[in-house]
Amino acid sequence: MQYQARDCVCCGSGHLETLYEIKDVRVVLPTETTSQVITVQICRDCGMVLLNPLGTDAFYRDYYSDYLRVNAAAEGATRARKRQQQHEYCQSRIPGYQAGGRVYDIGAHDGSLLSFFKADGWQVGGCDYSQSGHRFARETYGIDLDQLDFLQTDYAPGTFDVVTIFQVLEHILAPRPLLRKVRQYLRDDGLFILEIPNLDRPSAHNLANYFDFEHVSYFELASLTNLLAVTGFEVVSSEVYARNQALRVVARKGPVRGIVANCHRENRERVLAYKEQYRRIIAQIGRRLRPHRGREIILYGAGQHTEQLLREVGAVGLPQITALVDSSPEKWGRSFLGHEVRPPQWLATRGDEVVVISSFSFARAIAETIADINPRLQIVELYDT
Repeated sequence: MQYQARDCVCCGSGHLETLYEIKDVRVVLPTETTSQVITVQICRDCGMVLLNPLGTDAFYRDYYSDYLRVNAAAEGATRARKRQQQHEYCQSRIPGYQAGGRVYDIGAHDGSLLSFFKADGWQVGGCDYSQSGHRFARETYGIDLDQLDFLQTDYAPGTFDVVTIFQVLEHILAPRPLLRKVRQYLRDDGLFILEIPNLDRPSAHNLANYFDFEHVSYFELASLTNLLAVTGFEVVSSEVYARNQALRVVARKGPVRGIVANCHRENRERVLAYKEQYRRIIAQIGRRLRPHRGREIILYGAGQHTEQLLREVGAVGLPQITALVDSSPEKWGRSFLGHEVRPPQWLATRGDEVVVISSFSFARAIAETIADINPRLQIVELYDT
């Protein structure tokens, strides 16, 4: 795995401090599966939190080239609902929305957000790397996305009334050039609408680590305000979206300024507090598995949570896994981490064995399913429900 070092993506400083390191993060690419080390750093001069070093530009282009197809099963029917909610937010923040205009969506995915604008009479455009997303947008909504990097697009200055970027800025390796181009494309009275994961609200409830190789920069309001200021924007309004605790911001063109406030102390405390919360989660799971160490177990769950379980808890000792079970029919019969994935009904053939549920959100429902199929099985849940 090749890496590239970078300076602070906000102020350009090279004064970075390492706060957190996560090893052996599994990454599935279109042509191979590899692993990556995640190093979380903070800028001493402005407080920006970022991953450094990073995988190469080519690595990320390869990863995102068919992101929609790879992640479609995980997002499922929730995608359109999320886009509708994002569109409703845009409607509420754009003065004179009903009069229409021109909008561009960065990281448009499958074009579903733009489809709502189009239905209301707006002229729409957007970009995304994903081949299947590009095809879906064209065939489903009649929207032709730019299948390239936003920095490679070529529009006249002042082309758009609104530019949107929902849950994408945190993926951008070099956000300053992107924001400068957004500023160029916007009309003088245009709006830039953003939604990002909120570093002010990270909470460790399970093994789904907040710090992930896909998210290369981490923002809360102060650090995002700094980035907007150095690229010629000023914040019009901001809010925390209740459903997912994401930060939503509306910005407009303003003067190019320096850093508004150094949030190093606050963000350093946030990251270290999260690191300690996550350590406690791992310790709790280790305690629940300790009575079964040295025994053979069946693991229920063939997904990202199981990968994280093996990586984080495996170091302190896991029971021996003899079989994997999962509820998703598309996984049955396939190999996952060296085991054939079996359907839940397979559990009916087992004796008084131990089944460990490798899930957080669906653990209670899975436990009830297992008990209905075979009440002789001993069920182990990893979290309090």
